[in-house]
Amino acid sequence: MMIKTSLMVCVMMMGISVSAQRKGYLPQGENQERYKEISGRYGSNDGICLFEDGTFMLYGYATAVFGHYGFEKDYLLFYTDKQDLFEIYAHQDPSLGAGTKMAFVGFEDGNTYVKFDKDSVKQVFNDDANCFSSPFVYEKNTFPRSISLYAAENSEDDSLALWNYQNDKGFNNFVLVHNKARREYEDFSGALYKNEDNQLVIQLSNYGGEDGYKKQESDHEWNDIMMMKNEYLTSFKSRDFMLVNKHYGTFERDLSTYRLDKSTNQYMRQDDPDNDAYYEDNVYQDDRILSQFLKQNLVDRVMKGREELVFSDSTIFFSSCTEIEKSYRYKGKVLKKVDDEELKEVVAPLIMTLPVEQTDTGNEKNSKKIHK
Repeated sequence: MMIKTSLMVCVMMMGISVSAQRKGYLPQGENQERYKEISGRYGSNDGICLFEDGTFMLYGYATAVFGHYGFEKDYLLFYTDKQDLFEIYAHQDPSLGAGTKMAFVGFEDGNTYVKFDKDSVKQVFNDDANCFSSPFVYEKNTFPRSISLYAAENSEDDSLALWNYQNDKGFNNFVLVHNKARREYEDFSGALYKNEDNQLVIQLSNYGGEDGYKKQESDHEWNDIMMMKNEYLTSFKSRDFMLVNKHYGTFERDLSTYRLDKSTNQYMRQDDPDNDAYYEDNVYQDDRILSQFLKQNLVDRVMKGREELVFSDSTIFFSSCTEIEKSYRYKGKVLKKVDDEELKEVVAPLIMTLPVEQTDTGNEKNSKKIHK
């Protein structure tokens, strides 16, 4: 209810500008007919796709966010598919014996912490970490019975959000994922109108500027877009496992083309000797031997005050451009020798750009993002 209320506040703010400058357009009939009438791609290199089933895809460079939308009076309300803040995938690896390995994914730029069993709480990365060398793999001599993950959700709040995982089945190889909250996953609103050329246009509350995105009359890429949507529905939205190679490269593969080796608990496909040299230099792309990591259940989020916790002075990983010799380096493969100057170059994360964000205009309220 609170989400819908804040969306409606944003709608009222946006409506002042829309009604003052142009006449809105509202499809008529039952919802199914309305969805069908306005379905299509709005924009070009960035924009939004509306589908006949009431779902959407907000897209931009290296980014695609899916969700569903509905009609509210003269406006559209968009609700994105939210990612879990933390995910844990686990595998039983006989080769590790009583030891444990775990890869941390997405923790580099977050104020995050981890605790194993009754150990003290450790920050995953040092403050102001940079010069990263992924994958980030942590090893222990024993396997944990429980893993607790913490995140600082509000810089002004001295408490941490906590999720717990009980390793009841004795898994010993893990992929821990932190999906840092990003603004493209915030809910938003939109309005339709016809421009001076009688073209259908959608104006969004957070992206696209004042003029919004024009609907494409003929879209030769629509079949590709529908394939992307179907892949998302079948592979990502309902994903309960991931396929991982020994260097923690992840893959989407049809396991019917592999055979399960029960002694190693790994899926194997026929060796490709012609590509041995390629895989030697591109170990993260080597999909010849894969392990199936199953998604685990985490106990629902609770809040913990920092004063309730015992913190370690050390971090899981340390990485700094000014202290290369002390910084973490992945040991899972032989790295080619590089100069210190090359190591000091900051490894920048992939920039996830989105449709152009609304810019301030005469009506400043028009550009504000939605806060849930």
